[in-house]
Amino acid sequence: MTYEEKIKELVASDIIEYAKWISADEFIVWIYYFNLDDFIDKIKEDFGTYPFDEGGFDDVVMFDNMIAINLCALLEGYTTEHFKEILSYKDFE
Repeated sequence: MTYEEKIKELVASDIIEYAKWISADEFIVWIYYFNLDDFIDKIKEDFGTYPFDEGGFDDVVMFDNMIAINLCALLEGYTTEHFKEILSYKDFE
C-alpha cells in the first residue's frame, strides 16, 4: 500500500472522529482520547516513528473528550500540496 493510500485509509478509519481542512495548510483530525493509542500505533505502523522523534510535535488542541491534531504538521515529511492532492478540499470542507 502506498503512503497516499495509507493516509486516506487512516482518515477514513474509525479511529478518526472528524477530519477537515481548517486553513490552506492545516488538515485537522479529531480523535477521542480512547482512540489515541490506536492512532499512535497506526501512525508508527504506517509511517514509522519519525513523527514522535525529538519530543514529538506540538500542533494539537486538547478538549475535554478529544484531541485535535494537524495531520500536515504530524506527517511533516509530506508537503501541504501533497496533502491537498490526497485529501481534497471538496471532500473535507
